Amino acid sequence: MLEVKDLNTFYGKSHILQGVNLDVGEGEIVCLLGRNGVGKSTTLKSIMGLVTPSRGTVTFEGKQIQKMRPDVIARMRISYIPEDRRIFSRLSVKENLLIGTSNAPDMTKARKEEMLEKAYMYFPILKEKESQGGGYLSGGQQQMLAIARGLMCDPKLVLLDEPFEGLAPVIIWELIDIIKKLCETEKMTLLLVEQKAALALKMSDRGYVLEKGLVKCEGTCQFLSESEEVRERCGL
Repeated sequence: MLEVKDLNTFYGKSHILQGVNLDVGEGEIVCLLGRNGVGKSTTLKSIMGLVTPSRGTVTFEGKQIQKMRPDVIARMRISYIPEDRRIFSRLSVKENLLIGTSNAPDMTKARKEEMLEKAYMYFPILKEKESQGGGYLSGGQQQMLAIARGLMCDPKLVLLDEPFEGLAPVIIWELIDIIKKLCETEKMTLLLVEQKAALALKMSDRGYVLEKGLVKCEGTCQFLSESEEVRERCGL
């Protein structure tokens, strides 16, 4: 479904990605691991068109997208859920969710309602608080809202950046269960960036380990979990 080849990305004169190669098959959960500052989030932003690679290709369903605008990429049903959540604090939970359909211009009102009910099915706390302002939710509830909003466009591929940052363990495990259920039931394909490597490996099918803008290790989660090299690179 997704293939990244020789991806090079700069921030000014800083060479962040130095030839990243990875692929994600349909229905897979693939994690991107590594310590802070190695280029994990930049990889997602480069795929989404939020930063423009200087070299390399990003191919989605056979079509190169590395030079496309983010809104065009989003309309191809790729959803990017950022680390900072970007909840609209003055809008209600329901209004925040419906914003997630803005890049799906052909979606009918009935389809939007269907997607809304699906979001409430997976995240029932959002149904309870649908008229409440997004800024009044707890951190865990805001993360649930960010994920649910990212699913409102019925994406084929989800790019999920650091979903567990700053959350209590009980909320993290609840989110892991929901995300795994979504992937299994909705046949959702997921590329996950997560600093907590042990958690990411428990919920993924395969993984890649970045260091200094390059993929240094890759393999099944069992292989990566048992690798001393990966344990050292990821601080496991």
